[in-house]
Amino acid sequence: MADKALVFMLTGINNKWTQPIACFFTKSGVKTYQLADLIVKIINVIHTKTEFRVLLTTSDQGGPNRAAVRYLTLKSNFERNDFQYLVNSNSILHNFDACHLIKCLRNAMIDKDIQDDSGIARWNDIEMLYAKDGLSVDSKITKLTELHIHPQGKMKMKVSLATQVFSNSVYSAMTLVNNFGFVNWGGTASFVKFCDTLFDSLNSKCKETKPMRRPLTDNSEHMKFWAEAKVRLNDLKFFKNGKEVHAPPSVQNFIVTIRNIERLWEKLKTLGFKYFATRSIQQDPLENFFGKIRSLCGDNTKPTLIQFLAAYKACMLHSKIPNSDKTNCESANTILLTTNVSSTTLISSASVNLNESPTTSNFQTEQSFLQSLPTQKPSTLVIKELAQIRINTAAYIAGFICRKLLSTKCVTCREALLSDKVTDIHAYIVLKDMGNKLMYPSEVFVAEIIYIKKMIFQKIPDYISGNLLDIDLNINLEFLACEEHRDNVIRLTKYTLIAVMGKHFVKLVNKKLHKRDLRENIVVDTYIKNFAPTVYEHKHH
Repeated sequence: MADKALVFMLTGINNKWTQPIACFFTKSGVKTYQLADLIVKIINVIHTKTEFRVLLTTSDQGGPNRAAVRYLTLKSNFERNDFQYLVNSNSILHNFDACHLIKCLRNAMIDKDIQDDSGIARWNDIEMLYAKDGLSVDSKITKLTELHIHPQGKMKMKVSLATQVFSNSVYSAMTLVNNFGFVNWGGTASFVKFCDTLFDSLNSKCKETKPMRRPLTDNSEHMKFWAEAKVRLNDLKFFKNGKEVHAPPSVQNFIVTIRNIERLWEKLKTLGFKYFATRSIQQDPLENFFGKIRSLCGDNTKPTLIQFLAAYKACMLHSKIPNSDKTNCESANTILLTTNVSSTTLISSASVNLNESPTTSNFQTEQSFLQSLPTQKPSTLVIKELAQIRINTAAYIAGFICRKLLSTKCVTCREALLSDKVTDIHAYIVLKDMGNKLMYPSEVFVAEIIYIKKMIFQKIPDYISGNLLDIDLNINLEFLACEEHRDNVIRLTKYTLIAVMGKHFVKLVNKKLHKRDLRENIVVDTYIKNFAPTVYEHKHH
């Protein structure tokens, strides 16, 4: 009795279309030589029966997939690690799905230290960042949760959990703390940034701010980065319990993927391509197709052959079937070839006393942060560290508010709200400013934001069941000399901060209730203890 389905799908490189073309049922997986034979036969059918030309195949790095493509590579007299092969004299390149590679590299980092010329990357540093970030009550500098730090079971294969660790936000947070001399996270921060850039370059699409998320062109930085990335990947060393161990297959497969995308780009240019979005050759369409099948099967996680075929046919005929809410990929926004496209269109190839008004001296008052710390007394170093994290987080939020406020050209407002120079309080903004579009708020405005933000967060539990806009706040912004716009600035500052902090509070409560955040937070913990049981009982009676 078959227990697995093997699906082949055709996708367009320059047009957003997909087409499942073959489905096979197997018992305990397909053997290497059988899979290799299927690959060749399917490509032959495509080339002889249609006007399409296969330039590249994509799979995850599962053992049978690697073995089958390597068998075809050696049979075609290419080098063992070339991962390209011939089908009737047509050269076919192979690509390993970047999402699968980044997950496997993250999994390797969890129990191994990774060393290169930039230093040593340790998972323990990520855990320390998560713990330190939890010490601040009213703001978080990253989106990390328990699922990111301790992924178990199927969560280890969740793409977003890996990419959110290897992200610019985590890199910026680690670099911020590292640059103030509190820790030595340089090696880990560098590796996180490298992985973030590497994944972006292999998953690029149109209209993105980050340079590597934009399509590959002759003038983009992709080729230069990939040349450096191949050297860095090749030099990575892995250590477990102090002893060097073999690198995981994902490292070599990253190199293979980069090399074959470079080769593919050279082919595409001869066909007239001016740009190439690398996301188009990843497995997202196939993963989303399986997500639609799971959606049709409902609670049935083990459909029979007949049930699977029925769902498969339905997905073939109807393009509007939604993905499963548990899908592991973003929507590829592709269309089914059989239902939507004519053939002619496809051939073209820091804490303040609530009773005091804030001043810039708040930046130097380390003891004021003690109010927001857990009951265990922290060291002076931790207080300084938290002060810098909170100040920089508040500055980032203040810059966001400035962008909303400064749609007018009022010189007086701009001089009061914006800084005329970059200082230590802007360190996090500098790290996050990918397109030079962020604003750098003045110190006095950041101090106000720290004061107001803490006041709102502490009052939210009393207003969460009603209207948060009713929160009474004593905001005067005395430093703002513009009488014409002051009331509007105060109103927008209040409403924006209430929206930001309200959303933040709800997220923290939900994470606590779902055990995704086990860090102490006196405001959230008290609310859950006093209010959440009442709400739960009211809804269930």
